[in-house]
Amino acid sequence: MTKLETNPITPETAAELNQRQVRIQLFEAIRDIPYFLSDNTTDTSCKSKAKILGEIFSRLGFDCRLGKCKFNWGHLNLPPWLLEIAAQEFPSLESGHTFLEVKLQPHNPWIQLDPTWDKALNPPLPLVTWDGLTSTPLAVKALPGSISLITNSNSQPVSLLDLPFPSRDTSSQFLNQFNQWLKHIRNQNQTNYPQK
Repeated sequence: MTKLETNPITPETAAELNQRQVRIQLFEAIRDIPYFLSDNTTDTSCKSKAKILGEIFSRLGFDCRLGKCKFNWGHLNLPPWLLEIAAQEFPSLESGHTFLEVKLQPHNPWIQLDPTWDKALNPPLPLVTWDGLTSTPLAVKALPGSISLITNSNSQPVSLLDLPFPSRDTSSQFLNQFNQWLKHIRNQNQTNYPQK
């Protein structure tokens, strides 16, 4: 007996497979927007991507909220010259990171989705993939005890619509050098691994 005969595809399982594939495609579409640190009009950093993906998933009927953690720039595969610049702005090399939490069904647990690094940055930055059902790994190594929800003054999760896009100082040397390095990585990966 074949697997298909023992597990026939019903209209319900076909619909669930289709919904799962749509979720994966939406995640990948947001993930693959080129990561860019900037002001609130052009920023496509972790917070912006998590907010956009959360707004889309909320419109599809999923409960969404934003999580945050601290990470160390030194744990990423950055070149030493860029880490030296980062240390000038972040003496401990620590910074904040934002990701999305989603509930796919009311009775299911919250799962973490992190669409931070676009595919063109791999390598050296990790490519996060999603199976459409379970948590993704975080795009950064969270410092111990630093994972929490983004909350308002009443300790309630902040509404995605109320959370502004990040606004950064675009004169920051690290911001500009990091964006230039990302552009270089994308160009290098395009040359080494052309799209098919």
